[in-house]
Amino acid sequence: MAGFEGVEVGFAEMGAGDAIISVEATDMSFFKKLSNLFSSKSGAPMGWVTVKCNRCGEVIRARVNLYNDLSLEYDEDGKGTYFCRKVLIGEQHCFQRIEVELTYDANRKLLSREITGGQFVEV
Repeated sequence: MAGFEGVEVGFAEMGAGDAIISVEATDMSFFKKLSNLFSSKSGAPMGWVTVKCNRCGEVIRARVNLYNDLSLEYDEDGKGTYFCRKVLIGEQHCFQRIEVELTYDANRKLLSREITGGQFVEV
């Protein structure tokens, strides 16, 4: 059997061209490393937006991932800013669409915000 960083791999011929390959984990660190590849990083900067629906009054809180949710835009001067548009719908069967548009500077600091269908709530 050949070893590969905590995984034992075996190969056995059964006859007539058939083969069985067995993989046996000898150390869980392999699977931990694999799961870390697909899990989100806890240190990713997040912003939060809290709004109140104009129709039913429900308060909705939404997360903005400052690495993944922002789109880079350039203004007339060639300066880069980031833009994010979120459409929020509550859970109280109102189904009112609340559209939030956020603009951030190059350092991902909030510059401006606009809302349609609701009001911003300070937490």
